[in-house]
Amino acid sequence: MRIIRLISIVSLFIITIVNINCSIQDPISTQLLDNSLTADTLIISGITSFTYQIAPEIGGYDRLYIGTNKNYSFPMSLFKFANSGWETFSDSSIVIDSAFFQIYSNDSLIENNFELKLYYSEDSIFNENESDMNYLNSIDLSNWQYLDLNTNVSSIIDTSDTSSSFQQSVIKWELDSTFMKILTDTSNSNIYRTFAVALGPNSTSEFLELLSREFSAGSLDPKIEIYYNNINSLDTLTRIYYVAEDISVLINEDINEISNDIIMLNRGSGLRSLINIPADSLLLLSNKAVIRYANLKLFGEDDSLNSYNIVMDPVKENYDTSSYIFDNDPFIDLGTYYTNSNVINGELNISLKSYLQYLLIEDSLTSDYNKIGIKLTSSLNNSLFDTVKFNLDNSNNRLEILYVQ
Repeated sequence: MRIIRLISIVSLFIITIVNINCSIQDPISTQLLDNSLTADTLIISGITSFTYQIAPEIGGYDRLYIGTNKNYSFPMSLFKFANSGWETFSDSSIVIDSAFFQIYSNDSLIENNFELKLYYSEDSIFNENESDMNYLNSIDLSNWQYLDLNTNVSSIIDTSDTSSSFQQSVIKWELDSTFMKILTDTSNSNIYRTFAVALGPNSTSEFLELLSREFSAGSLDPKIEIYYNNINSLDTLTRIYYVAEDISVLINEDINEISNDIIMLNRGSGLRSLINIPADSLLLLSNKAVIRYANLKLFGEDDSLNSYNIVMDPVKENYDTSSYIFDNDPFIDLGTYYTNSNVINGELNISLKSYLQYLLIEDSLTSDYNKIGIKLTSSLNNSLFDTVKFNLDNSNNRLEILYVQ
């Protein structure tokens, strides 16, 4: 049996060597290039636009604001904590020593003589990602519990070297024992723990920038810190509750006029734009055409916004442009083939390759398909106060397509 197995192994080795030699001596050749295919570039101009305005969607931003800045008005910022985890303090053996609600700012000029008001509600009030800003504008703080507590401001200093540089300001309210009984009451599982912070009428500050929960990985999140001990132990323990949702309330001013020659995008004002690309030139492409690249190039009025990020979404269907101010965005995007790009030196260069290739494969480009609708919106990472504009009178605006068919 061992001799038979040895013969089999040797035979297999010889067959392998022979196959390798044959492959080296007689390589298989294949014609990979199809000379019938031609590459060409298609340039499409005549792009038009429609700018419109919706209630701002500013949830998920890494800053919070209170006050007025650049014609933007922020009457308050809201903070909501999760319902879970408060059972710790339902234990009768737990004694709370002190508790603080605190928020952070990168402003080093905050002083103790500025006035902030703190309010509390047991209602949910808002959803960071879904609440309509027009609804939030209707919040009446007179229906909330006003917490008449002193505000303390201190600085966090980096002491790792001799420079002792400023890092952040921390704004802190010490929560009294009466309020802590309300906050830690778990007898009603349906209550929420929502706070509002607003400038008082005697504040010396007109505008305050705070850090939201999206700013850091937890260390600078708005939070409640509770120091407590157990009657059976002398050790002081700490429990930290990080905010679950936060958002600034923004009063939006309607834009006075819209120019179809100007594309305008802004998060804080809720400005978005639809652009229409003539489809008749695309009819030159067959459904077998392979698009190597398809770049939409738009040139801005100002080249100073080099890091402004813009999101492109194809829209689902033709749309009515008889109005340009809406509570919610009425133009439904396709949900796929979206992409984004940064404005660099006043130029936006954004890829439409995947979407146009989809239209060709699906044979959607017919003589009845007279335009391609694309929605442009500001990325969540952009400042609320920055507006980017593209002038459609610029002769360099175009859709440039390199294709093979």
